[in-house]
Amino acid sequence: MDRNFGAVTAPETGTYTVIVGSWDGSASSTSYAGTGTYVLSLVKAPGSIVISAGDEGGPMGNGTTHTGAIGVGDIDPWTFTATQGDAIALSIGKVVPTATLWPWIRLVSPSGVTVGQGFGLNAAHITVTATATGTYTVIVGSWDGSAGSTSYAGSGSYTLIRQ
Repeated sequence: MDRNFGAVTAPETGTYTVIVGSWDGSASSTSYAGTGTYVLSLVKAPGSIVISAGDEGGPMGNGTTHTGAIGVGDIDPWTFTATQGDAIALSIGKVVPTATLWPWIRLVSPSGVTVGQGFGLNAAHITVTATATGTYTVIVGSWDGSAGSTSYAGSGSYTLIRQ
């Protein structure tokens, strides 16, 4: 898996199927014996977002602090509108310093292209200029940031602000 957290661009219009299973992740393993419950999240950008009951995300105001919590493997989508040429500054920080959350934010343009991302041990920032007029999507998650890592196991509360 890459740093886009499983992000793909649909090559054609239609219905897609997601297959969920268990695998221990090692290159030579054939172990698919894991069992348990899971949460599956989908963020389709561009487009309208749907927030599941009890989860965080939604419209963002400029200068307004938004709060949320990331569970293991969770993602929270937030949206705002911008005009081409606008300066966009986003900041996220974890609330409890001992939480395992590594704040990770990605910014997706109205055309569906990732135009910025940031991650860090305690906080992350993105500063970009709007490439187009329209609705931008911010995807919040946890990623430890190390090269080649597929660890999205962090969790904890966060604050997110757009300036």
